[in-house]
Amino acid sequence: MAVSLLTSDTHLNNTSSMIETIINWLKTYDFIAIWLEGIALVAIFVWDRLDSRKQHEETLAQMEIMGNQARATETAANAANKSAEALINSERAWIVAELVPQAVRFGDNHWCRFVGGAFEI
Repeated sequence: MAVSLLTSDTHLNNTSSMIETIINWLKTYDFIAIWLEGIALVAIFVWDRLDSRKQHEETLAQMEIMGNQARATETAANAANKSAEALINSERAWIVAELVPQAVRFGDNHWCRFVGGAFEI
């Protein structure tokens, strides 16, 4: 038991002294950390701009595809509408009227109608 406690205490002391060393180094050379942070921020900004340009191009391509699909959908809808109208017209009852003269005008401006095989005035 005593050996394991001694080992863990030694490990904790080594770890804490290493952390203190790192903190002291960062306090001493904080200007390097600021420069590294600035360089990292510039790199992130450049990468973000390049990535957003690529995303913009992809969005434009997707919008072009959506426009093509909308035109194709409109064409299909118009064709379906014409097909439905043709079906309705083919099943609709049609009434055909024929005009048959009921009277005849003679040369002396008299109208006569045909009744039972003879003309009447």
